[in-house]
Amino acid sequence: MERKIMKKFLIAICGILVVGDAFAWKPSHYQVPKYVGINLANSWQATGGNYTNTLSGSSLYPDLAAQMSKVSSSNHGTHDDEGAVVLIMARKIYANGGDFCTTQVQAANHNGRRYTWIDYYDYPGKYKCETLCREGYWGAGCAKTGTPNSCHTDTLDFGTLTQKTTGKWEYQKTNSIDVFSEDNAEASTRTTAEHWILAVIKKMDHGVIVSPVSVIAERYQDGGKKSYITSVNSRGQELLLCAQGYEPNVSRTDCQQPSWCRQQQDFDKLCPEYSTSDYKSDMHKIEYDAFNKCNVIRCDYNNYGFKSKNDLTCVECPGGALAYVNADGFCDKCEKGEYPRSDGIGCEKQMDTYSQTQMKSGPNGGRDCWLETDPEKFGGCVICNTNNQCWNGKSCTTCD
Repeated sequence: MERKIMKKFLIAICGILVVGDAFAWKPSHYQVPKYVGINLANSWQATGGNYTNTLSGSSLYPDLAAQMSKVSSSNHGTHDDEGAVVLIMARKIYANGGDFCTTQVQAANHNGRRYTWIDYYDYPGKYKCETLCREGYWGAGCAKTGTPNSCHTDTLDFGTLTQKTTGKWEYQKTNSIDVFSEDNAEASTRTTAEHWILAVIKKMDHGVIVSPVSVIAERYQDGGKKSYITSVNSRGQELLLCAQGYEPNVSRTDCQQPSWCRQQQDFDKLCPEYSTSDYKSDMHKIEYDAFNKCNVIRCDYNNYGFKSKNDLTCVECPGGALAYVNADGFCDKCEKGEYPRSDGIGCEKQMDTYSQTQMKSGPNGGRDCWLETDPEKFGGCVICNTNNQCWNGKSCTTCD
């Protein structure tokens, strides 16, 4: 009996020693990113295949090759012995998109001991984030479907791809980073670690091309006391993600603003005297009022104006050649002996002091003034000595 108890005691002690040896060298700041699971990894086509397409030398990452060179006094991360690269990557990976942030990806080591791993760092004030989703999805977590409640109108901003070279473990984010898989080296016989992430490989104003990416870190020289990123490669699986309110173009190479989004922006900037209920797509258009710095509703057909101030139905303006649409969008009419200005601001007196020949062919002949339908161009043709001039009622000017 006593022998059995002693045997169990010795086994327990040995177990404690084995476990203790396994954890004795684990660094205090050693962190492991979050594994998203095989189903999510498969949905992004992150499993299988070879990661051989380097991101080094791409227009998005022009400094990547230099960042991947062996760690030195001028090239390192938050520790002098740890090399790092800066990527735009998903810190959170969703089924239909991700939260993409500029992030420092750093090759970590533990003073020559067996641990080699990859860390992730934020750089507040330098790195920024954007949520980007697959077509048909939007909102937090790319969980909403249907028409978004607003359009992302600003150019995507991820901050700068500047290396963070101070602070040691300051802003370490590793244990909150989503990865498709991770393989840290926790044995003395191994010197490399590899993580599989979702990263941006091309950036446009309102969208990005993303791909699963392999990042490899390696320990080297001086008893393995230094480490650096040796490769950043994709496997060719590329997908376009767009900012909220944008959609893929026909070739799926960029993101474009759909008509409903442009219209929504127009409505957001309507002048106070108009409302969205006034607008009818089959008869109206939106124009910018530079003086009041807001948008106005106008009739979408030439020589059509509003029926009245309380009825924005578009009607053809009566009065023949004397009729015009004024600057407020209503029908108006010039007096006999006048002609409407092309900008809709009042009327000009008819040029009845010119000969029939000049009215037809200009002051020097050779022109077809009678073909001009724009009053200011017609006036320029008749009066101005230089070709292709306009008459603004006072002088010859360059036509807009």
